[in-house]
Amino acid sequence: MAACFIDAHCHLFNFEDVPFYATLRRKVKPIDTLGMLAASLGIVNVDRFKTFIMFFEQPVQANLGELLVDIRKAVPERELLLTPLVMDFFTVNPQTKPVDLQVSHLREGITRCRDLCSGDRVLPFLGYDLRRLKDGTVADFIRYWENSGGVTSAERRRGPEMLQNGDAIGIKLYPPIGFNPDPSKERDPEVRMRYLEFYRWCIAHQVPLTVHCQYSSYSMHNGDRIRYYTHPVNWQKLLRRPGFGSLRLNLAHAGGWEDLVAWQGTGKNLAAENATGRPGYASGTWVPVVISLLKTYPNAYADLSAFNFASRSACSALRKLLEYDERGRYGNGFPLRKKLLWGSDVPMVIAAGSYKERGKPSYRNLYERFAGTVLGSPIENPEEALADMTENNPLKFLFPPEEEPGSLSS
Repeated sequence: MAACFIDAHCHLFNFEDVPFYATLRRKVKPIDTLGMLAASLGIVNVDRFKTFIMFFEQPVQANLGELLVDIRKAVPERELLLTPLVMDFFTVNPQTKPVDLQVSHLREGITRCRDLCSGDRVLPFLGYDLRRLKDGTVADFIRYWENSGGVTSAERRRGPEMLQNGDAIGIKLYPPIGFNPDPSKERDPEVRMRYLEFYRWCIAHQVPLTVHCQYSSYSMHNGDRIRYYTHPVNWQKLLRRPGFGSLRLNLAHAGGWEDLVAWQGTGKNLAAENATGRPGYASGTWVPVVISLLKTYPNAYADLSAFNFASRSACSALRKLLEYDERGRYGNGFPLRKKLLWGSDVPMVIAAGSYKERGKPSYRNLYERFAGTVLGSPIENPEEALADMTENNPLKFLFPPEEEPGSLSS
């Protein structure tokens, strides 16, 4: 595959897939339909969110086509690789579309898209709710994986050029909807073993996991419960288990830009912050754990999706993060510039200020703000760092080399 541009975190679901009814019931009292829509999304000015709402109204192939066109405006003459993430919301609202039908809907839309060039690849991540292991088995998951186009063949997983559009290459976990990914939190020893078996299967087949890791999250639970499920310390406990340090893991949102701003520059010692092992609910406690995991484990990564590049303080914090790491402030280990991934989080960012250019949605504006932040960081060869985050790092996360580096953990 020629030089490619990779968006490691985007979505292509629409109103056929998301549990919109459950969201409405949770957020608002019965009022007129348009008012319910606006209130559920926190929308005051409906016109401002027109493009966002219309994304959910359009078929998958139309949204994918428009996204491809928009990305090419940002990075012309590059082959594109997208990994749209599927969300398993069935446990939250059984009236929504079952996740296997969601996957079929997505894959059908991909095949119908006429804007894909020959070298482009759209390779989904399958949504999965670990609570399914309470009543089911890992064998049930494997059937879902295989029936949904999941690829485990080592030969076919050597690189994107070996795969067809619509092939599934990873798994998306979203703990805020109600589960803790740390097996030790399960009281039932049989369920605990199923969790561990699931992770062992991912490791054996080198299947990557993208997991939500951000202070703010969509959920039907209260804030403290959401953060209990979502805090990166849960992944820290899993990776510390003997034999689990090689899990391929993308901590989506890298703990959240708000947390990075809150923590950055406080002068707190990373080791001391991390050693508490307590999933603190206050801001400023997430990013230090994420950094520790990235620097310690060879296959741990974090994407910068939904990062607020319209915020000067957020961009400054990201530049400092790269600079301080290069200076050795965070200790030895893998360089952070080799562990960060570009991701947009389309369509969730369409209405954000960092996505707009002269009031209109623009992927190019979002990407250029990101690129300008990285290139403006006082680090050695920032152009190389940008190329790593948009191509080299995600390729290593998605398609492991034949010989894996060893973990820096004991």
